[in-house]
Amino acid sequence: LRASADGRLVALSLSDAGDANGLIIVEAASGRILHRRPAMGTVTSFNFLPDGTSLVLLDGERPVHWQFEAGRETALPASDFEASLVASDGRSLMLGNMLSPNVQRFDLGDGTKQPALDLVGPVSGGFLGDRPIFWAANMGGEVALFDSRDWSLIATVLRFVDGEGSEFYLVHDPAGRFDTNLSPDAPWFRWLVDDAPFQSLGPQTFMREPYTPGLLA
Repeated sequence: LRASADGRLVALSLSDAGDANGLIIVEAASGRILHRRPAMGTVTSFNFLPDGTSLVLLDGERPVHWQFEAGRETALPASDFEASLVASDGRSLMLGNMLSPNVQRFDLGDGTKQPALDLVGPVSGGFLGDRPIFWAANMGGEVALFDSRDWSLIATVLRFVDGEGSEFYLVHDPAGRFDTNLSPDAPWFRWLVDDAPFQSLGPQTFMREPYTPGLLA
């Protein structure tokens, strides 16, 4: 289930429903079905584009741009793997899965392949409304934030859970700054520095600088 950015429409994927398998677009206020698209396979992932008049989806292994308001659809470039992540801001198509070495990126208009984004095993992701930010997450608890204007990395967030279920985070950016709620002697990460590449240092080593509380605030 996905909602459009303005909350007016909801898309639902139907499976094991006989001839009704596929995607439907529902008007949120009334529950009325506005559009229906039969599926060739199982629709495993789908997301609205920002304008709310179309969406990108995976029909089996086939990426498709369904322009439901215009009554047409376009087959999109296939990734090098069976994708589980599909997202678009109307300009770029993003694809990925847990076995992928990166997030693959295509021009939505002409289908040309663009430089990939550096995150191993991306399984989910999307664009943050009208903000120029794309996020992608993997099964290891890593979330990367990218500036969609030039696709530079903004920051990476790592999530940790201890044996009691308490959650912790570590966020770092390309400038070397970091923020965390881990204790100075936490066992979950270590530092490696250029002048001693074979010696790992404890978290407390750089708890004064470049420690930057509220880095993503």
